[in-house]
Amino acid sequence: MIALSAVVLSVCGLFISIYETSLIREQQRASVWPNVQVTPSFKSDTLKIFVQNTGVGPARIMNASLTYKDNLIQNWDHLKSAFDYEEKDISDIQSLVSGEVVPPSTEKELIYRVASTATNQNRDLVYQMSTSISNMDIDLEVCYCSVYDECWTTRLSYVEKRFRGEQVPTREERRVSSCSAFEQSGI
Repeated sequence: MIALSAVVLSVCGLFISIYETSLIREQQRASVWPNVQVTPSFKSDTLKIFVQNTGVGPARIMNASLTYKDNLIQNWDHLKSAFDYEEKDISDIQSLVSGEVVPPSTEKELIYRVASTATNQNRDLVYQMSTSISNMDIDLEVCYCSVYDECWTTRLSYVEKRFRGEQVPTREERRVSSCSAFEQSGI
């Protein structure tokens, strides 16, 4: 009877130990949980797109895909060429985001800016691109991972969906096993 009690207590202790270990592991993962957001900013003559990590751990951006009307776009210049505009008097800034590590709780990082410096036609380019983002014709999907190789995706279009009151996938619904299966643009 004493031996049987000892075995039962040992098995109970083993299950409690396994449960505590899983809780500690979850706490460690939560302590380095990244949360990447992609947001646009519009003015009459300027369009900016930012990436920000609002989580508590660093985000390793594994890849990013830029699409226009559901077609993969190779880079920001190819996106501009999809619109009819004059090359002069357009100022743009481009930053590579794929492969970068975004520290937690930092200011927004500018990854793209296009601005008109003179003509109305070039202001139309900024307006057309801004409208295309609002209509979700231009979208940017970012796949990022934590230091524990847990990966998620986020999209530029989620901002517009939230603004419209539409449902946006939860963090768990956006979880992916790996970022390697996603198409990638050169941005």
